[in-house]
Amino acid sequence: MNVVRQVAHEEEPKLFELTLDDFRTLHDAGAFEERRKVELIEGVLYEVAAQKNRHSFMKSQLGFRLELALRELGSPLTAIVEPTIALPPKSAPEPDIALTSDTARDDYVALETVALLIEVSSTTLSFDLKRKAALYARHGVAEYWVVDVAGEIVHRHWQAADGAYRQKDSLKLGSRLGSVTMPELAIDTSGLV
Repeated sequence: MNVVRQVAHEEEPKLFELTLDDFRTLHDAGAFEERRKVELIEGVLYEVAAQKNRHSFMKSQLGFRLELALRELGSPLTAIVEPTIALPPKSAPEPDIALTSDTARDDYVALETVALLIEVSSTTLSFDLKRKAALYARHGVAEYWVVDVAGEIVHRHWQAADGAYRQKDSLKLGSRLGSVTMPELAIDTSGLV
């Protein structure tokens, strides 16, 4: 994820919180067409700024390498870049990469089809490690990675329970990176740093 800007500020009184259905209605009506990228996190809209080259390169390469690895395994999963994930009742985040089996429907990616979510973090490391991790854990996302572009580290999270991930570790980019929940899935990250 790149720079994130809340559309309504925390200090401002909240007149309402959007639901996933509200977000979908606004999206379908074209309300977000003038914006770069909008996410709904716990009822609040966030706008994400334009991406710089290193962030885009890392996201593209990780998605490409994961897709190749999934094909080699004959997996029913595919790597999708910047999908909207439906997290009812009031969240619709757009992680940088999702490994999912949900590719045929013309709607947001269904949570039950998600195996792994990845945020590539250039300027939003704290937001991705705290708020996004808590959101994904509360919804039972099996595995979540945060790629710290500046630190050249991947923070892996798994075993979601009671709104938090019980297991975490950090690996240096530039070597072999594997999934904890899908041990057969691994990619080489050399050339990304």
